[in-house]
Amino acid sequence: MTTTSWTSAPTHTTDALFRAWGKGVSDAIAAVGFIRTADTGQINWTTVTMPTVANTQQGYEVYRFNDTLQATAPLFFRVGYGSGSVLSYPSIWLTVGKGSDGAGAITSTLVPLSQVGLSGSNATATASYASSGDGSLLALAMFVGGGSTTYSRLALIERSRSSVGAATGTGVVVLHYPSTTPITKTANYPSTYPYPPSFKWPVQMPTDSGSDNSLSNGGKAPVFAATVTDGLGNFWQPRSMLLGMRSDMGSLSTFTVPGWGTYMSCAPGLQFFDGQGGIYASPAIRWE
Repeated sequence: MTTTSWTSAPTHTTDALFRAWGKGVSDAIAAVGFIRTADTGQINWTTVTMPTVANTQQGYEVYRFNDTLQATAPLFFRVGYGSGSVLSYPSIWLTVGKGSDGAGAITSTLVPLSQVGLSGSNATATASYASSGDGSLLALAMFVGGGSTTYSRLALIERSRSSVGAATGTGVVVLHYPSTTPITKTANYPSTYPYPPSFKWPVQMPTDSGSDNSLSNGGKAPVFAATVTDGLGNFWQPRSMLLGMRSDMGSLSTFTVPGWGTYMSCAPGLQFFDGQGGIYASPAIRWE
């Protein structure tokens, strides 16, 4: 299975609610093909209790990629589970590297600790989605089913790509969405320049930023890809996410882009700046 969905409430005012949303994320990562390591001290979803302090991790898990490149260019990532800037707000933390020390620490770190926190919470159960595409990426669209920009969040980890979109072992990109502007970090796998310049999705869509316009023409709407630099003069285009106008995306709808694959819109819960200053763009994650 390379796609999965689950439903939980984006809040943790009780131990049961914390375990429900956290285990939902955990089960989804495993369901789309990533392998939980044997590192000691990992979170126990039966006994863990809810956070009692804001911006605090209650536990963690360590996973590794499970694609063919793992043998020559291993990728490991640690996921922490806890509270955000407000105690009841869910939050996860991501660290990516080449290995783990067997006790929960990521070794040969490529992308250091990043917090993916929510800016709100809700007691209503909400749908979330996860995908691994061809096994070389992890896409988490969390709590997007309710359509609220307050508690919907996106987290992506993806290998570098060749000019034709095939995964390569030369780099990794991490993107997370804590606001209308995505935060992205890249790293070269050989570590000759371990922290290249961050990038933003360079989308300059020709639209009036004062209204929620459509770019559809003849029933077809354009989508836009990012270009990532590794800091050494090389570029690639991630396949984990595409961006389009919110009014063109449709709510949680799927579509196929020739040469790229199938994607699922995360509108209207996830909204980005459209490149002209208006918050009228929405992402779609790889959905196959």
